[in-house]
Amino acid sequence: MGRHGAGLTIRIIIVGVLAGWLMVMVNLYMGLRTPFTEPGSILSALICFVVLRALGQQLSIHENNLGQTLASASGSIGNMVNVIPALFLLGFSLSMGEVFVWVLSISVLGVLIAIPYRTQLIEKDKLPFPTGAACADLLRSLHSQGGEGRRQGLRLGVSAACAGVITWFRDGVGAFIPAEICVPGAVGRIGLDRISFGLVASPMLLGVGGLVGLRIGLSMAAGAVIFWLVLPSLLGAQGLLVSMEYGDISSWIRWPGVSLLVASGLTWFVVYLRDFVRSPGSLGAPGGAFGDKGVMTFRTWLLCLIACSALVLAVLWKVLGVPPLLGLVSIVAAGFLAVATLRIYGETDVNLAGPIGHVSQFLAAPLLGGNALGVLGAGGVTEGAMCVAGDTLQDLKTGAVIGTQPKLQLRAQLIGVVTGSLAIVPVYFLLTSVHELGGAVLPAPSAVTYASLATALSGGLEMLPPGASLAMGIAAALGVLLTILARRGAAASLLPSVTGLGVAALIP
Repeated sequence: MGRHGAGLTIRIIIVGVLAGWLMVMVNLYMGLRTPFTEPGSILSALICFVVLRALGQQLSIHENNLGQTLASASGSIGNMVNVIPALFLLGFSLSMGEVFVWVLSISVLGVLIAIPYRTQLIEKDKLPFPTGAACADLLRSLHSQGGEGRRQGLRLGVSAACAGVITWFRDGVGAFIPAEICVPGAVGRIGLDRISFGLVASPMLLGVGGLVGLRIGLSMAAGAVIFWLVLPSLLGAQGLLVSMEYGDISSWIRWPGVSLLVASGLTWFVVYLRDFVRSPGSLGAPGGAFGDKGVMTFRTWLLCLIACSALVLAVLWKVLGVPPLLGLVSIVAAGFLAVATLRIYGETDVNLAGPIGHVSQFLAAPLLGGNALGVLGAGGVTEGAMCVAGDTLQDLKTGAVIGTQPKLQLRAQLIGVVTGSLAIVPVYFLLTSVHELGGAVLPAPSAVTYASLATALSGGLEMLPPGASLAMGIAAALGVLLTILARRGAAASLLPSVTGLGVAALIP
């Protein structure tokens, strides 16, 4: 470790770990409450800078980059907001130890998968990786001679303090701010208060609105009206709902909501299919990623990959009953799909980890028969690894722009993955012990999507409520149409977001 500001110093490890734990808590709660998480690179860079400057410490831009890399690696939480809670929703229980080994092994696998692509995608092809480049611009701004760093730190501190005060007086001792304000009255036979139609006092959701933008926010509002008011009214008139209570409405409308999201994701996959065809040839010799100027030697990388893959296979076999050979197919598929997924992420800043995870579920279903847990596991390997691999390359892009040693970044990423895995497991179990998973507080929309798709693919279509299969078909067609139209011309910005519409069916 370096003993000067440019290295991976003890102080930046401590600050990076603490910032990473903050990102873990933010992303876990946000991901179980909404389908969104914060990539964390930009916020982590700002936190590390503000904390050390507040303590009167000077740090170099490279040290700041290493702390940000460590923290954002901690926040890349893999399967903790989708596949793992999906297992619990299906009635399958995992111990804290099993969850820790799962998250750690797949996260390390994602880091290892990203390494061979660094030289080609970042140095040779010079893909923009917009988030990584933006983080580099922020670091340059923070370490310039002006006062931009202080101004951004002040904004961060004020907004965090306001959010903390509101949350304390909503949930803490002496709380007087209501958690939610439901709209009274009814629409037809639907009592608005019974379906939680109203406003919630959540600074986090307000922040999410700022991150996702006006188009997705308005689409979610429109989806809430369509899925929670219009559709239940039509279903009630046809006698397809048992009652107009929240539980019965929710258990019906989640199926077209899931179908809308999955169909859109698979359409994105088809749209980018040409990248999957051309990407393998553009990689060139994988050895270019290794050597003196690379992240690690090829021999070290291969040994680490074998060891990590063996651990992933053991988890799939012992925990979910997935035969090692089929588990190996999932790992190989993840490595192959990474070729295009990472290129697309670098070119567009769109991480297709979720849609690619669903593709893996479809591919695994015929091989695993009726094993819904195995289908979930296969999707989890691909989605979790791709999520971490994409974030790894974004951080390596930041380092490449400002000249940080990639070997030091790799060390920071591995430290972040380990410390993040250690932190997220107890936080998850604590959070789900206080609030019902899949309930109003933690609706876990991404987990519901994974669990529902696994159930359907494993032969559970006959378990759908009456009329749901037709609604799924209509929703799937709409998802395909809107996704295709969203790729065409300026009018695309006027179309509703498929993500916003579909998510509205999965959260109150």
